[in-house]
Amino acid sequence: MPAKQGVGCRFTSSFIYSKSKECALFFQTVNENGCSIRIYKENQLSEEFHELDFNSVWKKIDILKEWSGVTLFGLDNSSVKEKLEQARKLLCFHNEWHNYSKMKQLFKYHLRKRTYSQVNWEIRAWHTMLCATGYVNITPFDKEKSE
Repeated sequence: MPAKQGVGCRFTSSFIYSKSKECALFFQTVNENGCSIRIYKENQLSEEFHELDFNSVWKKIDILKEWSGVTLFGLDNSSVKEKLEQARKLLCFHNEWHNYSKMKQLFKYHLRKRTYSQVNWEIRAWHTMLCATGYVNITPFDKEKSE
């Protein structure tokens, strides 16, 4: 499994390569068995290759030899690296539930910011409803004590 690049199963990338007026779509995937490349020409599957890692699968193909498999899969791209890092930060597996800092980070990202914004909307809705019915000063304290 090619986990050393921070890529998990179901990672896919693709690009179109043309040479001498002939175009080909390279569809690359990572799964639990390794890496696969499917080459489509004229909307038909032309060739298919499977290997355990990025570089090995690209060595089977007779073109683009000057590039590494990691580069051709797009894993050298800064945008791809950033997205993979972001996805890694937002995942938590059952064996990480005891990791307090990870759970706190996930809580802040997934729950806290959304809950906070929803509470503000509820408070505004209640305030609008109370003002519309004539209840403006509903606290039992005067303004100085209330603040």
